[in-house]
Amino acid sequence: MFELVPATKEDFNLLYNYELQIIYPFTKENDDLDLIKSNIKETIQNNIREYWLIKITDIIVGMYSVAYHNGGIIITGIYVEKDYRNNGITTSLLKKEIDIANKNKTYIDLWVFKGNKQAISLYEKLGFTSSYNVIRNKIIMTYDGTKINKK
Repeated sequence: MFELVPATKEDFNLLYNYELQIIYPFTKENDDLDLIKSNIKETIQNNIREYWLIKITDIIVGMYSVAYHNGGIIITGIYVEKDYRNNGITTSLLKKEIDIANKNKTYIDLWVFKGNKQAISLYEKLGFTSSYNVIRNKIIMTYDGTKINKK
C-alpha cells in the first residue's frame, strides 16, 4: 500500500508545489496570488512537523498535513498525484483519523474548496458534514466522533 514519512525542511519545495496544486484550480481572477504564495511558504516553514510525504515503495506520490490541536484533529491538506488517485489513499488516511476521533470522542475538521465536488462527496460518504464558510471559496467540514456509540 503506502506509507507516511515525516517531511523535513529539505522537502520544502515539493510541499510548496503540492500546496499550489491544491489551490490553483480553485483560485479566482481577483485573488492575490503573491499573498497566497507567501501564506503557503509561511505555513510550511512554521508547521513542517505537521507535514507527511505519502510514499509507495520509494516513490513520493503526495503529501498529507494534519495537526492535533485542543483535543481535536485538523486536516489542513491532502494531495495525491493524479496517477495514484482513486486507489484508496485519501480514504485510508481519513479512516485512520476517524478511528482516532471515535476512540477519543473528539472531532476532525478539514478545509475544502467549495468547487472540489469529488473531495466533498468522499468526505460526506465518510460522515463529514459542512460546518461553515472559512473564506468565500472554502468551507470547513467536520466529523463528530463524540456522537459515536452514544445512548
